[in-house]
Amino acid sequence: MFVFVSSGIRAQEKIWLDSKLYYTENKKDASYYLISEKMDTSDYLIGIYRMDQTILMTGSAIDSRGIRFNGLAKWYHDNGKLESEGYYDNGTKTGAWKRYDKDGNTRPDRVYSDVNMNNYIFNSALVMPKPPTEIPDFNKYIKNELAKRQAFEIIDVMPINAQFVVFRDGHIGEIKLDGTLSRDQHQLLRGIIESMPQWIPGSNGTQTINIRIDIVFDNR
Repeated sequence: MFVFVSSGIRAQEKIWLDSKLYYTENKKDASYYLISEKMDTSDYLIGIYRMDQTILMTGSAIDSRGIRFNGLAKWYHDNGKLESEGYYDNGTKTGAWKRYDKDGNTRPDRVYSDVNMNNYIFNSALVMPKPPTEIPDFNKYIKNELAKRQAFEIIDVMPINAQFVVFRDGHIGEIKLDGTLSRDQHQLLRGIIESMPQWIPGSNGTQTINIRIDIVFDNR
């Protein structure tokens, strides 16, 4: 069914979908409905809705019925919060998709293609990285190393926000520290982090992966 509206607004098509998102001719059999709108390009803007009109998915497709999604797509929980986002390539999910629970908390990314795991950096994982077994308390280790170097001025300005990547071989890199430190203080703290023993890397359940860590060094 096509709905034609006033000039300047594109025509939209409404399609009924069953519980498995398959096309159905009967509204009584539908659990969802799809609205497609022709864009200036050859693709269609797609929105899939639950029968209560809450959004399930937004994206674009090569066809008006959303059989071959293409480009960025977003799926939503029934409370309206984002469930996942990523890219389709001619109807197939591709690359690393970001995922979230109903409260908006990050879940482990899911990879749907031959993403180079040596290069891709995840923000979460099924198994998160851990400091080496000889360092049971990372925060205390950093504070002790600063004290050894008599860098009490750095301890005095804690808490300090730090971000770094634990690579799949256990080494640390891509270190970023907050702006409360001087250049010399930044270099000292960065050096301590870089020179520590290798971490136990994180994994996605089948192989080790690179994972970005956010941590706060406090003065406890």
